[in-house]
Amino acid sequence: MGDTGALSIGFLFSVLSIFFLNENSLLTDEWYKYSAPVATTVSVLLIPLFDTIRIIIVRLVKKKSPFSPDKNHSHHVLMRLGMSHRNTALLLGGINILFILLVSVFNDLGDNILLPIIISICFILSVLIDQLIIHRVRTKRGRV
Repeated sequence: MGDTGALSIGFLFSVLSIFFLNENSLLTDEWYKYSAPVATTVSVLLIPLFDTIRIIIVRLVKKKSPFSPDKNHSHHVLMRLGMSHRNTALLLGGINILFILLVSVFNDLGDNILLPIIISICFILSVLIDQLIIHRVRTKRGRV
């Protein structure tokens, strides 16, 4: 797809997200109005948002430019752990669908409760992935 395709899709997603938030705010008491529109938007865009924030933090911790290329994106990390490209895509898509279902089921809780839950789960998943990488590196070096 390349950078141009990724940027175009990212722009489309951001415009549609803003459109969704705006239209949801204009609804009155319809049964289909979301109580947690921001959490819903975040859950739909979770993988790119989470990966972007994670990669910026990783690069800054390593004292690199956040714009420098590397192989620390979530899909690269999962593939280094031994997953195939297909399984990595299915796993990330499945995680995204689970978060969308989570927000849909618990939509009545509102953004103030769902957003911290989403952020906490993402943080835990990030730490889990990092621990799996550390364990894999130690196992390859013979230091279990």
